[in-house]
Amino acid sequence: MKHTFRFSNYFGTLLLMCGTSTVALAAEERASASSDVPVLGTPSEEKKAPFNLSDNWLYSLMTLDIEGDFGAKYLDNIYKATSGEESDFVFSFEPEINLESNLTKHEFGFRFAPEFGYYLADERNNYADWVVEADGRYDFSTTDALRVGALYKHGHVGIGSFEDDAGSINSEPVEYDLYRLESSFIGQRNLTHYEIAGYWNSYDYDSVFRRDSTFSNQDDRDHDQREVIGKLGYEFVQPYVFYIRAAANERDYDHRVDSSSTYRLDSDGYNVAAGVSRDVPGEDFRFDTYVGYMDQDYDAMQLSDIEELDFYFDGEWDITPDDILGLRFDRWIKDSTTNGVSGIVNTRVGADFTHIYNEKLSVGADASYTNADFETSQALNPLDRDDDIYDLGLNSRYLLNQNAKLKFEYDYRKRNSNRAFASYDSHAVGLTLALEY
Repeated sequence: MKHTFRFSNYFGTLLLMCGTSTVALAAEERASASSDVPVLGTPSEEKKAPFNLSDNWLYSLMTLDIEGDFGAKYLDNIYKATSGEESDFVFSFEPEINLESNLTKHEFGFRFAPEFGYYLADERNNYADWVVEADGRYDFSTTDALRVGALYKHGHVGIGSFEDDAGSINSEPVEYDLYRLESSFIGQRNLTHYEIAGYWNSYDYDSVFRRDSTFSNQDDRDHDQREVIGKLGYEFVQPYVFYIRAAANERDYDHRVDSSSTYRLDSDGYNVAAGVSRDVPGEDFRFDTYVGYMDQDYDAMQLSDIEELDFYFDGEWDITPDDILGLRFDRWIKDSTTNGVSGIVNTRVGADFTHIYNEKLSVGADASYTNADFETSQALNPLDRDDDIYDLGLNSRYLLNQNAKLKFEYDYRKRNSNRAFASYDSHAVGLTLALEY
């Protein structure tokens, strides 16, 4: 689903008056990137003309898109193990239904996207996820718009995929439920740009048993997160928008860490930054960048507060009409349920490149480096953990016809850690048939 004014998530009292920008969307990506750094640099693909549900005047206001991905992937280290790696083939099916308005002014939409995975050798890894999402945009004018949305997701974390729980092999994937409410407002007056956003996320994880029959308690991951983000910019030199940005968040956990420690991970945080962006339709070079300060204060006396330099860069350069280069550089804080660790400061730099051979074939490559610095209280945990993560990916797209294309992907990951059983390397090769009607 297209999200022209898509912004990240919300505060309760500002639910109907807040908003966020692409910067806020990047903040949401930060929160989920520590386990699996997303693949960068998928090629731009021309979307086929949609069809209406019927000739009825009411149904003609809507557009229905139906998509389905059928994939097969080989994984040589499915449990992210340091030694004794196990391999498997996983087959996936990802249908998706998008219903969007065809209105010139305002917008509303609905999305339903399940995903099913089947492992050939070990069916304990099988999963069934789904997402249900609805959102709408109200246009006050050609420059001012309010968007509200809601999402429910039932997802999973694969066996061995928790970066803060290395060495423990669960008997099955850990399932979780995510509930989200979000709202955003974006506007412009002459050369002044303004945005405000808010979101509320609620996570509920299911506990499982480990393969040695011991109990793996995941309730200490259950939490609510609220955040508001504001941004004010001015085009001193067109088309560059110079802006200031501020955000505040609150994280409330339902249980103590490991259900035996004397503390929870409750915290309050904020960040402030100054930046500049350049995003003009049709221009060859687009970017958004800022530098600032971020602070996360934890309620528990046993945990160390986190104060760090904050920075972000997201740029894309059309070197030629057929060659696209992207650069990414950012930092974010992620909570951790490791005993004595308040949070993980993740710093990532990455690049991607795409070459479009012709209207049917495109190829791409991406690479990134991430440092995960665990902020540890030495009184509770003698190991001050630090991870270095290297990712490399290759991909290609081949358009079979108007409704089908083949996608090939190769991903390599290497994690070096000073914690025992946390280092690993893995290879993944996949082929996907994508259908769209």
